[in-house]
This record gives sequence, C-alpha cells and structure tokens, in this order.
Amino acid sequence: MIASLWVSLLLAMMPAARSGALPSSATGAEALEQLDFGIVPSGSVLTHRFAVPGGDTGYSISEVKVSCGACTTARMDTLQVDPGATGWLSVEFRAPQVAGDKHSTVFLVPSNAEQEAKVFKLRVTSAPLYRVVPATVDFGAVPMGEARQTRVEIQANRPFEEGRAVDDAFASVPQPVGADLRWLPKLDGLDVELLPPDQGGEDPSLVLVFSLSGSRGPGMLRSTLSASLGFARGSTDLGVPSNESSSRPKPTPLRIPVVGSVEPPLTASSTVLGVGRIEPGETGSSRCTLRWREGLTPRPLFARCTDSRVDVALEGDELRVSIPHDGLPGTLRASVEVLAHGEDQVLLTLSVVAVLR
Repeated sequence: MIASLWVSLLLAMMPAARSGALPSSATGAEALEQLDFGIVPSGSVLTHRFAVPGGDTGYSISEVKVSCGACTTARMDTLQVDPGATGWLSVEFRAPQVAGDKHSTVFLVPSNAEQEAKVFKLRVTSAPLYRVVPATVDFGAVPMGEARQTRVEIQANRPFEEGRAVDDAFASVPQPVGADLRWLPKLDGLDVELLPPDQGGEDPSLVLVFSLSGSRGPGMLRSTLSASLGFARGSTDLGVPSNESSSRPKPTPLRIPVVGSVEPPLTASSTVLGVGRIEPGETGSSRCTLRWREGLTPRPLFARCTDSRVDVALEGDELRVSIPHDGLPGTLRASVEVLAHGEDQVLLTLSVVAVLR
C-alpha cells in the first residue's frame, strides 16, 4: 500500500521533458539507442516507445530533457525503474514541414550521480507527398511582344535513399484530379491552365500550362502559383496513419515560383540620367543613346516625362533631358518613357535624378 502510494505521488509530480542546456552528466555518454524514422511525409507526427531497463540496481530519474523542444516531446511512465523491471520512454517527434533532415536527442538525467545519463538519438527526413517537375517555371529573357508557353507536371513523390526506410504513405497517395490555383500575386499577361490527368496512363499527372502574353510590358517576372490539390471522392484518406508510429498530414498547397523577364526592344547607353547639382538660375542636362535590338525594324519614337519640369528631346538615336532651376530647392526624381509613334505601349523607361540647390 505504502509503495503504491509512493509511486502514485511520483507519477503526479513527474515533469514532462524540458529543452534547454543539456546535462553535463551526458558528456561522453554513449547513446543507449538510436532510431531513424527514415523518409516520411513533411509534417508527420511520429511516436515511439523506448524500453528503459532498471538493471541490477534500478534506475532513478530526476529529469527528462530534449535538445529540440519545438519538435520533440518525451515522457517517462515512471521516474523510478526498479531492479529487473522495465520503464517506458514515450517520444513524439514532429518532422519538419520543409523537406530535409531533422535530428533530436532525448536525455534521461539520473538522480544518482554515479549513474550515467541515458541518451536516445532520433533522426527523420521530411519529403513532400507531391512534387512539381520542374520545380520552378523559368521563362528566361523574353523579347517584348513575344508570347511564350511552358508546362510543369504535378507528380506523386517517390523518394529513395540507399539504406533508409521510406514510409509506405508515398506508395499509396492518390493521384490528384484537380487543383485550386491562386496567384501570389497575379501579374498582367501571365496565365495558367490546368489540364486534367490522363487516366489511361500508368502514373497520370496533373499538367499546368503557363502562358506569357506578348502584350506584357518590359520588366522582371516574379510571382508564385499556389496549388491546393483536389482528389476524387473515395480516394485514400491521407490523414489515416499507415501504422501506430506515424500520423500522415494532408498535403499542403504546392508553391510554384515563376521567374523571368520581358526584355524591351530598345536599349540605352544608360538607364539612369544623372543630372547632378543645379544651381539657381542654371539648367542641368544629361543624355543617352538609344539602340534597337538586333533583328528589329526601327520605328519612329517619342519620349515623355512624368515631371513637367523636365524637358525631353529626342533627335535620332540620342535622348536628352534638360532641367531648368525654378528656384525651389530639393531632389528631383522622375521617369522618362519612350514609346513608338501611334502606340500606347511603353518600350523603355529611364530614370532621371537631379539635385536643385
């Protein structure tokens, strides 16, 4: 009766694992056990029970510590393992959401300074259930006015690493039949079309066709497409664990980066027209030379400025800006837009900078 009461009090007072500085008593101690969970779906919650033998003299525990408090929880079923008995250490290890390796260590700190700390080392590798091939949509440098298309496939991931276990979740994931697509952000002239999978194939994949319109103006392309996958009714529930040691998360939306650039048909000897300092009553100026890209037919051009204080003159292939000091000091920043006569599309944008003293 007294012994039973004593054990009950110990269980009530037993602390959960804490993270922080690792115990000095563990220095140089060999790991009691190492566990590699292998390759699992990103975000999986893995559980395992380690046996903690009491040995001939018993094992009394003062504290349970973990090296990664954000990803690992650990708890002993008893703080006092009697001689010849076995205690159990329950560990919950969360695989990272991003692909890659994760390591964690659990320490059992003994109450008896003559006993060594017991060490349990954990390892897991996260991998997404689905992958995008290629991972990034790269249009490269596209001449302005030219339309381009490229495509990617969304495939079930089949990770492999020699000597590592692979969670059977990767072998049983259902093929997506659709996806909810959202741009982050939406760019003018950039569109995407979802093609349904070819159900007759051995490994049907979703296909996304990205289109860049020729009407898009010059500049960099930087966007991301978020794809939330949809599945046929009755397909495998990705939330059901394959065994008692793991819990599979449902796939998070895929993020597909889109990069590239639309190159203007014109080039300038300098894209920044620095006028410098202008004293009161004086006029500052700067110039640059314009060139049509090779293979393009030159057309008549005109230029305009976003600031009425800047005079713009275009003679042949030379563009010149002039800024008279109007008596008001400050820094002038403006843009010069170059267009073809009779068209609204800006072909080239230049920056103008001046300091009015």
